[in-house]
Amino acid sequence: MLIFENSAASPSILMIASDGTFLEKLNLLIDENLDDPAFSIGAICQAFSISRSQLYRIAKEQTDRSVSLYIRKRRIWLYAAGAIILLFLTVMSVYHRSRGMSGISPAGASPSPATIN
Repeated sequence: MLIFENSAASPSILMIASDGTFLEKLNLLIDENLDDPAFSIGAICQAFSISRSQLYRIAKEQTDRSVSLYIRKRRIWLYAAGAIILLFLTVMSVYHRSRGMSGISPAGASPSPATIN
């Protein structure tokens, strides 16, 4: 798990929250723990070295959602994006097989003479 230290040498969480990198780091943390059922708000607080109330306040200001709702929506979005990509690749594979092509060729490239019917 990523840990974003909040020390004198690193910027404070309030600075991170105000410059927009908080969401980037939060998204990275969620993505890294996407399949971890034990991933919790407590783990996020520990990674950012902040209290739950600070996390809730910053997340609400930047996302207009609670932390748990933001995590849930991010997970759904990532799974949906993965499903769409998988569906696209499957459709393209079926399309190319039906046309007698062995693989997906680069855009604009014509198939080799051996695959033309």
